[in-house]
Amino acid sequence: MGRRLALDFYGAAAGIAVLGAVGSAPAFAQQITEVDKATQWVVTIQGNGVVSPVYYGASSYSAVPFPSFEFRRADQPANFESPDDGFNLSLFGNRQFKVGIIGQYRSGRYNSSEDNLYGIDSIPWAIEAGGFAEFWPVEQLRTRIAVMHGVKGNYAWSGEFQADWVQKLQPWTFSIGPRVDFGDAKFVNTYFGVTQQEADVNGLVTPYDPGGGITGVGGLAMAAYKFNDNWATSVYGKYERLVGDAADSPIVKNLGSPNQAQIGVTLSYTFGVSY
Repeated sequence: MGRRLALDFYGAAAGIAVLGAVGSAPAFAQQITEVDKATQWVVTIQGNGVVSPVYYGASSYSAVPFPSFEFRRADQPANFESPDDGFNLSLFGNRQFKVGIIGQYRSGRYNSSEDNLYGIDSIPWAIEAGGFAEFWPVEQLRTRIAVMHGVKGNYAWSGEFQADWVQKLQPWTFSIGPRVDFGDAKFVNTYFGVTQQEADVNGLVTPYDPGGGITGVGGLAMAAYKFNDNWATSVYGKYERLVGDAADSPIVKNLGSPNQAQIGVTLSYTFGVSY
C-alpha cells in the first residue's frame, strides 16, 4: 500500500501540476473581483485531498493528497467547473456553448498494493488528452461531453458525459448531476482484461477479453464556499457503478467491486499578478 500511495502521490502531483499550469481556476475562485480587475493574471494555488479506490474497480480505498495550480487572464469570463472536469481550456464559444481542449490524470494499478493482485500486471498512472463540448440549454443546467486519448500510461480512447444542475447562493455554489463513462476496447481491456498468463499465476481470476462501450454510470454532487476574494474551499462526492464488460471482469467480480466512490476536498488561495 505504501508504495502505491507514494507512486500515485508523486504521479498525481506531477501530472495535475503540469495539466493545471495553463488551466482555469475552479468556479468558486473564478468570479470577477477587484483582484481580477486590478491585475492582468489571476493565479490559484490549491491543496487537494481525495479518498478513492486503490485502482479502477477496487473494493479498498486510499487517501491521496496533491497540489495543483491554475492561472487565467483576469478578463476571461468565469464559468462553472466541476471537480471532475480536469484541465480544460476553451478555444472558442460563449457562455451558452463552447468547445476546447481537455486533459486529466488517471491513477494506476500496482500489484504491490493488494495481495490478491499477485500476478496481475501493474498499470502506471496515466495522462489523457482530448477535446470537450459544453452546452447550457437553460441558465442552471450544464451538459458536457469529453473524449480523450491516453498519452501516458494508457494509449486508448475514453470519455464521459456530464450533466450538472448548478445553483449559486452566494457565497455558496452547489451542483449535482449524472455521469456516464465510456471507453474503446483497448481502454476496457487495459483496466479490466485478464491474460491467460495472469490467470495462471494469480489463481483467483480467469482469462477475460472485454469489448468497448459504456463502463460506468453514476453522479457527482459538490458544495463550494468562497470566504473572500482570495480564499475558497469545496467538498464533493462522486459515485459510479461499473456496468457492461467492465462490471463482468473477474478483476471486479473476484478481486474488487463494481461500486466506485470518491470523496474530495480542496482549499485554494487566489491572487493577482501584474507585470
